[in-house]
Amino acid sequence: MSVTINRYKSYLAMIEHAPGTEMFRTVIADVDGIEQDILRDGNVSCAYFVSSVLLLHGLIERVHATVESTTRDMQMSGWEKIARPRAGAVVVWKSRDYPDGEQHAHNGFVVGEDEAVSTDYEKKEVVRHAMTELNGPREIDAFFWHPMLDAGA
Repeated sequence: MSVTINRYKSYLAMIEHAPGTEMFRTVIADVDGIEQDILRDGNVSCAYFVSSVLLLHGLIERVHATVESTTRDMQMSGWEKIARPRAGAVVVWKSRDYPDGEQHAHNGFVVGEDEAVSTDYEKKEVVRHAMTELNGPREIDAFFWHPMLDAGA
């Protein structure tokens, strides 16, 4: 028997089935000798969600806790900016003010022409939402695509 996994369809299925999960809301790390949850109970968990999915499909080198380090790894791993969204693309939203008083960028996945899947800091879970709306209006910075996904697209 010969089995060949369709990377693109499996990747899309994982993204489509992610809404509702809370599994990406906590990462315990030692920070200057103090153990703490660096995702702040889901308040800043988008990059952990996105990078975990990408790593599971062999599309980046490691898991990340920030949008910036995830984007750097993506670019070093062959991800390219694209002009228009397509299902499975990674979307990066511009930084904006958060309730913690800090500015944060945000990332997630395109799942439809006007829809995305990402983490929601209020619900503390992965959600499906309008592409330009999550906890208020959200401005898109860039879309990224990996050529390896074309083989199964």
